[in-house]
Amino acid sequence: MRIAALFCVALLVPGVCVAGNVDNPEYKAWSKFGVGSMVEYKVQSEAAGTKTESTMTTTLVEKTDEKIVLETKTKMVVAGNEMTMPAQKRDVPATIDQPEGQGDGPEATEGKEDVEAAGKTLSCKTTETVNESNGMTTTSKVWQCADVPGGMVKMTSSTEGSVSSVTEMNLVKMEAK
Repeated sequence: MRIAALFCVALLVPGVCVAGNVDNPEYKAWSKFGVGSMVEYKVQSEAAGTKTESTMTTTLVEKTDEKIVLETKTKMVVAGNEMTMPAQKRDVPATIDQPEGQGDGPEATEGKEDVEAAGKTLSCKTTETVNESNGMTTTSKVWQCADVPGGMVKMTSSTEGSVSSVTEMNLVKMEAK
């Protein structure tokens, strides 16, 4: 009886209630490709005067109707030192719970652009946002294409304020199976 009462109270706590299952966009962006499909990105960042370069390779290693499994391998160069991070696997469910009453994010500007990436010209959907929080302004732009496993072709982000940073992520290699 206590468990049932706690369950009922938990459902009344704001932020706990869910509106139900919705399709997971990340699952949808990968699941139409076969196992072995991969993307490789070059990532360049600068924050607080420190430059970082990395290469991230993500591969679809398992696929079912309920989930996919992605493996990401990262190599980084920080202050001239190269590090290879251990491979990370993560499950991506086909559906996710959508919290009720989740506020709208920053206003987005959408467009279309062709981008040269991974030796191809890709027709991309673009989404640009500007977000102001705690005295800092972050401007981000994402280029997406349904022909790319995972969907992302390019991403730029810059933050100005008490902490400044710039990040750019570009697709350099892909294999769609």
